[in-house]
Amino acid sequence: RRLQSFAVKQILYCRSSSNENQSKKLDKDLNENLFELVEFKQLLNQSDFVIITCSLNDYTRNLFNSNTFKQMKYGDCILINTARGGIVDQNALYDALISGQILAAVWICRSSPLQLSPTFANRRRMSIDMLQ
Repeated sequence: RRLQSFAVKQILYCRSSSNENQSKKLDKDLNENLFELVEFKQLLNQSDFVIITCSLNDYTRNLFNSNTFKQMKYGDCILINTARGGIVDQNALYDALISGQILAAVWICRSSPLQLSPTFANRRRMSIDMLQ
């Protein structure tokens, strides 16, 4: 609703709408043309921003991996993970950022305090060494 004044096209992928309350809310918002329901691949291909808001479970663990990043808009997409860190494969994210596949990412880490995968940790050390 907040984005309507900016004339932003909003698309949504929802794997499961079995919850009756959720289904009613989706139907109401669809009727008001707040967004369009699409398949996951279509969401990845068309989105400038992909915002992850799902729970972490067996289906979603590492859902965002090298194959997923390759389906996103090359060089233009920003990934925002407001859900669990385990949904994003950190090594694949690193590769997608370094290669320019995705423009940027903001995500919640798998554990607190921050524990980066070895790939990210080594890159961070290299960056710090370069600054000194």
